[in-house]
Amino acid sequence: MCDELGNQEHMQAYVEQYGKTSLCNIETYQGCSDKEKTYIEKRKSDNFDTLNTQYERLQGMTGNKMAPDLMKWLNQRIAIQKKFIAQSAEKSEL
Repeated sequence: MCDELGNQEHMQAYVEQYGKTSLCNIETYQGCSDKEKTYIEKRKSDNFDTLNTQYERLQGMTGNKMAPDLMKWLNQRIAIQKKFIAQSAEKSEL
């Protein structure tokens, strides 16, 4: 384990924040917080265009100044949107 970041939770938070990613699985909800699960439920029926519009809206907010916890939530939503867009693109290729 990394001494600098301490426990597993701190390391995961660091990776998610600075990697602008999420370990949340949108299909199984493994690694998802309750907040992420609620967001996934809200977005899972969106079509590709809606997903893409929402993704672009969230991306546009990344330059705004905000509290660290809000930035973390923004990055989590962006990561979830990316996963939905990729999943939607895979389905359309079939």
